[in-house]
Amino acid sequence: AKASVVAHDAFGNSCLEGGDQVMVRLLGPAGVVDADVVDYGDGTYGLSFSVPRAGVWRAHLAVNGGENPNPVAEFVASQGVLAANQVALRIVHDQGGFNKADDDDDDAYFGGKSRRGNRNHPGNSAVSQPPRAGTETIVHVQALDYDVSGREVSGAEPVCLRMLSPSGVSANVPLRLAKDGARFHARVRWPEVGRHVLVASINGDAVVGSPSRVDVVAADVHLPSCKVQGTGSVSCVAGERTRFVVEARDSRGNRLSAGGASLSLMVQTPGSEPTRGSVLDQGDGTYAASYAVDKAGPYVLVLSAGAMHAGGQTSGTSGSRLALEGVCRPGATDVTKCVVDASGLAQLTAGTRGVVKIVRRDKFGNAVDAGPDMLPFRVEATGVGPVAVETVESGDGGCEIRFEAKVAGRYALHAWSGYKRDAVAGSPFDVVVLPGQASASWCVAQLVGAHTHAVGGPGVVAAVAGETLSVRMQARDRFGNATAWKRWQTLSVAASGPQDVVFKERLEDNQSEVAMLSDNGGNVRQLATASIGDMAASGRGVFSAVLHRAGAYVVWCTVGGQAVAGWPRVIQVVPNTAQADASEWRAEAETMALTSEIASNAHDPFDRTGVVGERDTRRGALGEAQRARAEADSLRARLAKYEEAAAVVMEAAEATGITLKQHARAAAMAKEARIRELGQEVEVDDTVGTRATGGAASEAFDARATRQLGIRELTAEEENDWTAGTPRQRGGRRSGGATTRAPDADRL
Repeated sequence: AKASVVAHDAFGNSCLEGGDQVMVRLLGPAGVVDADVVDYGDGTYGLSFSVPRAGVWRAHLAVNGGENPNPVAEFVASQGVLAANQVALRIVHDQGGFNKADDDDDDAYFGGKSRRGNRNHPGNSAVSQPPRAGTETIVHVQALDYDVSGREVSGAEPVCLRMLSPSGVSANVPLRLAKDGARFHARVRWPEVGRHVLVASINGDAVVGSPSRVDVVAADVHLPSCKVQGTGSVSCVAGERTRFVVEARDSRGNRLSAGGASLSLMVQTPGSEPTRGSVLDQGDGTYAASYAVDKAGPYVLVLSAGAMHAGGQTSGTSGSRLALEGVCRPGATDVTKCVVDASGLAQLTAGTRGVVKIVRRDKFGNAVDAGPDMLPFRVEATGVGPVAVETVESGDGGCEIRFEAKVAGRYALHAWSGYKRDAVAGSPFDVVVLPGQASASWCVAQLVGAHTHAVGGPGVVAAVAGETLSVRMQARDRFGNATAWKRWQTLSVAASGPQDVVFKERLEDNQSEVAMLSDNGGNVRQLATASIGDMAASGRGVFSAVLHRAGAYVVWCTVGGQAVAGWPRVIQVVPNTAQADASEWRAEAETMALTSEIASNAHDPFDRTGVVGERDTRRGALGEAQRARAEADSLRARLAKYEEAAAVVMEAAEATGITLKQHARAAAMAKEARIRELGQEVEVDDTVGTRATGGAASEAFDARATRQLGIRELTAEEENDWTAGTPRQRGGRRSGGATTRAPDADRL
């Protein structure tokens, strides 16, 4: 109930502010009740209270410690609807019975009274035997103090009474208001043997004494003489409710035609606590027993005659027992409970087989044996490349999934079974295939240089002398996957030709290379971080060297002594650009003069005219001849170098289609013919020149040869053309005032 108090001062003025200490106490048939006070802050106070019993109640007010001796209000409370905590559950056994109205299993009952007082109907002064199956018991739902004050219910309470049997069946028990309207009552028939639970509630809240447990017993049965029917007594399937029937007989073998016996069933499995089965009295002397076992394997069923207590003990006069042995078979395969061992997919390399082992289990974790009705597993793999995947039955109910991929990267392995495609535990499996060990036949080596390009067909590369050449080796396994060099692998790059050169390996940061390899076709994009990190950290596979001498070189790239695919290769090294400080001056007249001296100072005593010893006579002193021989030897050495360089240039020119060799040969023949025509005059002048010695003779010869052979100084235009590298000086030709250059003129 709710009320309010308006505060006034001693002169009757209303207080407009709160903050006073207001207390309201109610006095009535049930004693004293304090009301809850709420200060509204405007001089008014809200009251809320509930009186426990009908009758006249008076309200007394106290403000700030001062109490008014006269009641401020007086009212009459009528009977209302009782709450759950005001109602109690009472059980009366017509035939005398055993009653426990609370949760304490240790409550002792003596003469119908418990330690908490008399819990039975006043008309029943003693309890003899527990109720038997099939009998009825009266149950009352009444006011908590009905036995003391006779308090009655209003009849409008929403009372519900339910019974829970030992087999797990829950049923509603109808309640009716007694004729005198003081309480509710019902008749409960116990359907089976065992402990039953009665639950009474109002608006979902349990009343006092609820739940109440009642143990129901049956008539005496001699179990060893009973007949057991049904396959459930010897076998069952894990997780399935199994049943069998017990036909009751006495100790003499006589069949009992009526029920009422107290039978209980216990199921014992190795390594587990005993569990309780259900026994239903069918009223005709037969009892339907049912149980469920979750663990596959042997088990024991124990039938006992008498009420079953805690610890598996029975009570009753007969105390007979019957043990039945059975075997529990595993249930149907539950894909979600299967045990999966995916350790065979760890550290998987390209080309190696990974195995996933699956052990079939039912929903209780029992291993399922192989059988004709066993559902197969299905697998599917997706990833960066083709995958060979299959399932192989092991014959003991297990299955193996074999996985093999040759492309390194990340894959997803899906495994399922059944028509609903139920995935196994852990599916899809994340499979990372790592690249294998580097194989020389699949490794890639690239030649890197400032001016390298292919010439003369495949396998031949031209390079410039003096520039750094680098060979970048990329590790590949036997399936072409990018991998990392092992620290123990031997890498080498060597060149043989005009000079033997061993390329030196240098360590560098390979982050860019790793990024390039990781994007190569998407095959290496999902490589394990460890492999990429190893390759980036090692920085191996980069070799460099400088080839100074022009000519053809054969370059070998080997891994562990085996040549890399596509190697060896031929590198044609051409001379670099001409340098003024390295070039030599050689006049053509001087060359002709020295050639004439060589011919005249030859060891052959016969000259071109057939006159023996005549040339020595004309030359004069022997020392001049020796000096000429020394100059000739020096000239031969210089000519040998020029011939080597000329050979390389002519080979390169032939590769580009320029007939440089034919032009050079024709020019040499023309000059030789002109020299022969002037031979006689040159020889006559040479005899006169013998009077001069040393460099004077050479200068005189140069002047005469220049005059006789038509050699002249370059004009300004020709000098500019030579400096600018016009086609006329570098292998080109002029036509119609326009300049036409050979395609490879700049390179030559």
